[in-house]
Amino acid sequence: MIGDVTIKTYDSDYQYDLPFQKGKSFNVYQGYNGTFSHQNENSLDFVMPEGTEITAAREGKVIEAVQTSNKGCPTISCANLANYISILHSDGTIAQYFHLKQNGVKIKIGDTVKKGDLIGLSGNTGWTNGPHLHFVCYLPDFTNAKQKKTIKTLFKTGNGSKTEYLAEKKTYAKEY
Repeated sequence: MIGDVTIKTYDSDYQYDLPFQKGKSFNVYQGYNGTFSHQNENSLDFVMPEGTEITAAREGKVIEAVQTSNKGCPTISCANLANYISILHSDGTIAQYFHLKQNGVKIKIGDTVKKGDLIGLSGNTGWTNGPHLHFVCYLPDFTNAKQKKTIKTLFKTGNGSKTEYLAEKKTYAKEY
């Protein structure tokens, strides 16, 4: 148990929703183990204009929410300036949504969110070379807080009947 969330076994087959509204489609600029900033990391960058509505890819409890920064730059020196949300899932995984716009967090710490709920607005804060959403899901290491094992996540795509691991340089539509 973490706080008041009972943890089950990690569910590697869980089907996540794309983290944006129905009727939208976005390109994955950088995918799993990408060459720019995702080396040895299972995370995804969705190119999207600032202010795009971000939705919860999975239900869970909000454990972090930062929205005070208004600065971003294309170097690692800005990495700690990203606005973001962290959501704890029932299987112990944590999803993080990075680069949100200043004051773009639409939930608060302690909130329980459902899959598809509006949680924030995309932005261009932190280590970024343009507006996008950085999505990462990981298993925390409670013996070493600085370590996290990022995991690949299956997403429902198209009308929701297909699930797949998203690939770099491909565009994905959400019609469900």
